[in-house]
Amino acid sequence: MKGLKFRYWYKDQQAMSPGMTIGESLRDMNDDSERVQREKRGFESVMQYIGWRDRFGKEIYFGDIVYYKFHDKNSPEHNEDGRARVIETMNGGAGLLLFDENIIEDFWPDSSLWTIEVIGNMYENEDICEL
Repeated sequence: MKGLKFRYWYKDQQAMSPGMTIGESLRDMNDDSERVQREKRGFESVMQYIGWRDRFGKEIYFGDIVYYKFHDKNSPEHNEDGRARVIETMNGGAGLLLFDENIIEDFWPDSSLWTIEVIGNMYENEDICEL
């Protein structure tokens, strides 16, 4: 897996922090500046980087909302596309919770079968999260 990175959702400020490594997070924890102290108080949730990027190079985190396309030249009847939330599966991998069907699919973004584009996240874009 690539280096661990996290980003934080600050509910009171309705803002998402940029992705940070554990080292960057620890430096922030020890920073006593007013800005950092204010930010530390309001964070509600942590989202972990899954180690992959979308088709535009944007990092993908658990909780992101993506537009996906699955295209298999050998089985065109299984081709599909839609919106989904990136979730952690039972085996610890990354999967997609498909909005249209409310089912979970394992996915491998480095596969030639998948195209993934991050279009938001479950905190900042509740309007596109409805199942």
